[in-house]
Amino acid sequence: MPDARSEDEVVSIFKLASDPTRLRVLLLLDESPAGAVCVTDLCAALGQTQPAVSHHLALLRVSGVVACHRAGKMNMYSLLDTGRLIVSAARAMMAGDPAAKARAKTRGR
Repeated sequence: MPDARSEDEVVSIFKLASDPTRLRVLLLLDESPAGAVCVTDLCAALGQTQPAVSHHLALLRVSGVVACHRAGKMNMYSLLDTGRLIVSAARAMMAGDPAAKARAKTRGR
């Protein structure tokens, strides 16, 4: 489980995840069968340049959302617990969380 964070830190993390490219990065990392993805593969999947993707990854890394380790000459990125929580929440929202739909229905929406 991630460490407890202040309200300001949580707001900052949600701001990071609100960027479409960074959210896609998190989703791609979550989908990786190996558990880690190199910058080159993320660039190809996102259709963006290496400096742009590396910038997004650096922001996610310093916020404790992703981890980086070297594999030879490549930097490999993987999700930390906070990143997994963000992905889980995002997937639930994108799928139309059934519990949320049930609550809205009982409220007459």
